[in-house]
Amino acid sequence: MLVSGIGRLVRDAEEKKVGEYSLAKLVVAHNRRVKRKGEWTKEASFYDCDLWNKAGLIPYLKKGTQVFIVGELVQDSWEKDGKKQSRLKIDVQQIDLIGGKKDSASPAPSKNTSGFSGVSFEDDIPF
Repeated sequence: MLVSGIGRLVRDAEEKKVGEYSLAKLVVAHNRRVKRKGEWTKEASFYDCDLWNKAGLIPYLKKGTQVFIVGELVQDSWEKDGKKQSRLKIDVQQIDLIGGKKDSASPAPSKNTSGFSGVSFEDDIPF
């Protein structure tokens, strides 16, 4: 399933080498407004993301940076202590930096890997 969304990085990207390939591990937070007991509140969701072979972007993937991502939703499964474990993650196919850190006076350099226009959307980081 293909998914897309806007959120903020929860922490700096973690770079790993897998053979000759580079892998950036990301966690993206997204807030949504929900009505609970008659009152509107913000609820945060967190998404684990894998970004392959974009090593040049890693210095720009810092905590708090706003991003637009498109990727494939993938079921990851493994066994731990004899119990089957699983989680959903996003294999990122496209990522665009659309804003700097929320508390930064100057935005991160614009890095567009796909042609997305880079329109800035307000989205609060949950902490």
